[in-house]
Amino acid sequence: MKDFYSQKHVVVALLSLAFIFSSACGDEELAELGVNPNSAAEEVSEAPEVPSEENVALPEEGEEVKDWEGLEEGDAPMMAFAASSPSFPSLSTSAYATGYCRSTANDTYVYTSSALSTRGTSSPYKAYAATIYASDEVYFYSINTTWAYISYPVGSGRSYGYIRTKDCMDANYGESFTSKSEVTTYTRPNGGSYGKIYVGDSIIAVASVSGYYQVFYTAKSGNRAWKIGYVTQADYTKMKNGSGGGGSTSFSTWVNQTAAKTSPICNNGYCQCVALFNDYTVNFLRKSLVGAYYAYQLYNNAPTAQWTKLGASSTPQAGDVVIWKGKSGCGYGTTEAGHVGVVVSVQSNGQINVIHQNLSGDKSPRITAETKSKNLASSCLMGYLRPK
Repeated sequence: MKDFYSQKHVVVALLSLAFIFSSACGDEELAELGVNPNSAAEEVSEAPEVPSEENVALPEEGEEVKDWEGLEEGDAPMMAFAASSPSFPSLSTSAYATGYCRSTANDTYVYTSSALSTRGTSSPYKAYAATIYASDEVYFYSINTTWAYISYPVGSGRSYGYIRTKDCMDANYGESFTSKSEVTTYTRPNGGSYGKIYVGDSIIAVASVSGYYQVFYTAKSGNRAWKIGYVTQADYTKMKNGSGGGGSTSFSTWVNQTAAKTSPICNNGYCQCVALFNDYTVNFLRKSLVGAYYAYQLYNNAPTAQWTKLGASSTPQAGDVVIWKGKSGCGYGTTEAGHVGVVVSVQSNGQINVIHQNLSGDKSPRITAETKSKNLASSCLMGYLRPK
């Protein structure tokens, strides 16, 4: 590979020749030289410790010389990517993303700056054949369609540098939405499991490749704000549309619209708690109606093809259905019918917010704050239903 200054001199020399012979050469002849006669040579700043939008990415040896300019985050890529332009989340050292690069051959190169011209690391600064291995979990602190500022594990901690974005993602797709289903993520297409996406998680899709979609998804833990993983095409559709397909309303929108109602949801004149469950099941999840005479019967009657049944001591998540027994002293399930609601959110302090209706006083839908030590004690619950 030519060093930084040699590459720059080649570009300037070619541009000078283009200017001298432009009267004798047409555009096609100049193109054969790999020269854009309208280009102007640009200065390149020193390698920064943090990404700089002013850096110019020079081509590798053997690549065609083009009119390269520094790309800002969100700009359409100039080469190597399809026409669709992804939108990346805002990242930093206090809100980074984690993921794995695509190659399994231990050949993802690291560079000292976003110019991507000198192999090595930016912190500590060292020019050498720096390489990310397939087993390395990479932290992403800034990213656009050309480069990403990252760190990767080394024997004594983590080293920092720049990589080509295309080495870790195709960046050929762009779509954002809120997940309506729980799905499994993978490190790579056909790779190992990387975690779960849950109902209500924010999704930013950036690539479609080999029967999978590559997505950023919210996974907050310490300074980590996002994870980057792959989901199958079937699971991607499930996340977008809900398990039954066809839905377009996000879970949070359904919750807000339901909680804003000033009168209860009714089914054939019956305006009890099950009517809200039916609205969530049929109109939001696009699932079949679960037959039951009493609310507590929903747990046993729910088909396992559409629902995962969790025990009463389980920790729920947003989108789960909570079902109370018909038992005296158990809060909302004190009558023989029991009670049912939908989990809105689970707080770090153990508080579980539930939307339900037909409570004492106002019968319209509302959100209440519950705890396992009170109304959600395991002795009072049939359990939870989780949409598949």
